[in-house]
Amino acid sequence: MYDLYVKKSELALTIVTPTHYTKLADTYCRGTTIISRAYSETVESCSGKCNVDSSCVSFTWHGRNEQTHATCTLTSNCAKAKSAVYYTSKRTDLFVKDMFAGTAWPTSAPTMQPTFGAKECVIVTRPVGWTVPASCDTTKCRHWDCKSWCACYTSDDDAVYARNGCDTDDGKPCNCAMYK
Repeated sequence: MYDLYVKKSELALTIVTPTHYTKLADTYCRGTTIISRAYSETVESCSGKCNVDSSCVSFTWHGRNEQTHATCTLTSNCAKAKSAVYYTSKRTDLFVKDMFAGTAWPTSAPTMQPTFGAKECVIVTRPVGWTVPASCDTTKCRHWDCKSWCACYTSDDDAVYARNGCDTDDGKPCNCAMYK
């Protein structure tokens, strides 16, 4: 019987991508808004933390060869759908929630990856004869100011806002009484 010894630097951890996430190996974002950071985490525990935080769109996990010193960082804006810029970093993997993993919408030309919001359809039923005013186009809700939100918001469109990345007020709620 023989014993096999392997240098620590030769060990490779098998990283399983959590369900509903897209893994970008050796990738991170600069200038992101960090929600939280934790140490000695696994990819699974990190994704669990991101899943329960509605503002979390992605997390980085640093520690492929140093599992006991792994770092989990939750972010609220590190995703192409949030117009993030990706950078390369050894042993840091970025896991982006699938709904934010596509390219930012709209794009000026066709893209190789699905465009943000193209993963599933959202059906909204409207009364016969109802039309959307041009100023209330929900595909442009990411660019609305408070006045537009107050004039155009309807809870019937909550799923549409979520698909277009407009499901948060970014901590700046609107006072609609000012616009009546």
